[in-house]
Amino acid sequence: MRTIRMVYPARQKLYWIQDNLSANWTPDIRKFAAANKIELVPTPTYASYLNPIESHFRPIQEFVFNSTDYPDWNTAQRALADYITHRNGRDHDRRIAVLERKHRVAA
Repeated sequence: MRTIRMVYPARQKLYWIQDNLSANWTPDIRKFAAANKIELVPTPTYASYLNPIESHFRPIQEFVFNSTDYPDWNTAQRALADYITHRNGRDHDRRIAVLERKHRVAA
């Protein structure tokens, strides 16, 4: 949360969408959000698919983890970082966009 907050101007309010996992709603998180102009927005119970980030998980599964057998977590982490660099690169991969669009429920 700190890293993302640093990307945006302090005067800009952020809306932080998250599911209802109790670890997401600790007093420390609520305190940090209140002090840093972040509004915590819960998704309805059993409706995490309404969180816009969810549409990105299927392409990650498809392009990073399916049919793989990484020897350790560091290698898997590197593959995920490479995917994110590719996904956010200048040349948008249509295969990724198709999967994201297919799984996007909330705009």
